Amino acid sequence: MDSIAKARGGSLGDAGGAGDRVMNQLLTEMDGVTAQKLVFFIGATNRPDIIDPALMRPGRLDSLIYIGLPDFEARISIFKACLRKSPVDPKVDYEYFADRTDGFSGADISGVCKAAAKTAIRGAIDSERKAFEKREARKKKFEEEGKDYESDEEENKKQEEIIPYLTVDMLKSALALARRSVTQADLQKYMRYKRDMERKLGMDEGAAKIDGMEEHVVGLNPEPRRFQEPAAAAGGGAAAPVAAAPAPARSFGDDGKQADEDDIYG
Repeated sequence: MDSIAKARGGSLGDAGGAGDRVMNQLLTEMDGVTAQKLVFFIGATNRPDIIDPALMRPGRLDSLIYIGLPDFEARISIFKACLRKSPVDPKVDYEYFADRTDGFSGADISGVCKAAAKTAIRGAIDSERKAFEKREARKKKFEEEGKDYESDEEENKKQEEIIPYLTVDMLKSALALARRSVTQADLQKYMRYKRDMERKLGMDEGAAKIDGMEEHVVGLNPEPRRFQEPAAAAGGGAAAPVAAAPAPARSFGDDGKQADEDDIYG
């Protein structure tokens, strides 16, 4: 909505106030819609501070739905959605990574998955290159000895397509370089606007407060860690993440019903 519903009065030099005229026409059209026409207006914005106040008056957009950052369960679903078309190592625990991404947006989590996928692809390409160089060196050795080169069964297996599996280490490396795109200052600004609008619209019962938060806000109130960092195992091995509570069953396979455009390798 912020692209066409900016506050009026600041359109100097904007084609003679074209933005203001668009806003006036939008308000006129909204006022002409009655309950009998069964028409609903829904607008979305991440810049509520520049929306024209007339748009939020009763009879227009007079209800507020705040969509915050994803919580723990939502982050699990985002990881599964981003990786459902990708070959993932069964050892990857989605709950563990969802626990480590408190305050991350869906785009941030998608970026982590894409970074891990790029690492997996680079590893697969490097493996294929090494296998090719080894095969060519063997051919050259046979030629120097005057023998006919014949590939054995083991080499034929190596020539098969290498699948770039996403491993736990790849996701951890991508997560170590990831940063939250929504800062706490941004969240506080949005929560302050939400509180003010709920008060104006009479929806402030049980609303969250900035000071002395009564309602849990993802990103502002740190979530308790459900998984502890693994301690160093004896002998140089790595211990698996220890869950603080039993995790629900997970599905790592592809159900075959999703669109191909969601494949992060595409």
